[in-house]
This record gives sequence, structure tokens and C-alpha cells, in this order.
Amino acid sequence: MVQPSNRDPAQWTLEERWQILIENVKDYAIFMLDPDGKIATWNEGAERILGYTEEEILGHEEQPDLRLTADSETWLAFLAKERSLLWALLRRKIQIKGSPRLLVAFGKCFPS
Repeated sequence: MVQPSNRDPAQWTLEERWQILIENVKDYAIFMLDPDGKIATWNEGAERILGYTEEEILGHEEQPDLRLTADSETWLAFLAKERSLLWALLRRKIQIKGSPRLLVAFGKCFPS
């Protein structure tokens, strides 16, 4: 298990706890892109599933398959299933660049 220091785990910061969680997930590929579209983080699951080591992939530039813009109120209402994707699109509350199917699939990750 990755540990941030030799300190007692009760003294670890929230950021250190989050880092431990992400780095130890092995069944899912979890990574983040920086604002320029470059891969900034890479976990062991991403390495196992996608086949690239952290050293090989960090800094590599990727283009997202889906880019969306929404105000926070609309986004939270969509995730909470209080508003439909169709409602948000028709009222131009969410703008999508890419396949809307990817957004619908993402929304299914948040069951009600």
C-alpha cells in the first residue's frame, strides 16, 4: 500500500488520503488531464488496463472524447436526475462537443 509518510494515518491530510485511495485502485483506470489536455495523474489500474506505465504516459497530450460546458446548477440537477439531458440541451444549459451518448453513459454512474 502506498503511504504518504511514516506518520500515524490519523494525521494524514485529506489530500494524502485521496492520493492513497486513487493510487491503490487496481480495477479501474483513473487519470486526470490538466487544463492543456496533458495527462497529469495515472493510477495502477490505468497502467494495468491500458498498458502504459506512469513514466510513459505523464505529460502525453490527449483530446477528450467528450467536452461539455454547463453551469453548476444545471450540472447538479442533471446528475441528480431532476432535469433531463434533453431539457438542458433544448434550453442551451449544457453545450456538448462529442457524442451525447457518452454523457448519458456517464450519468448512469450516478444512480438515484
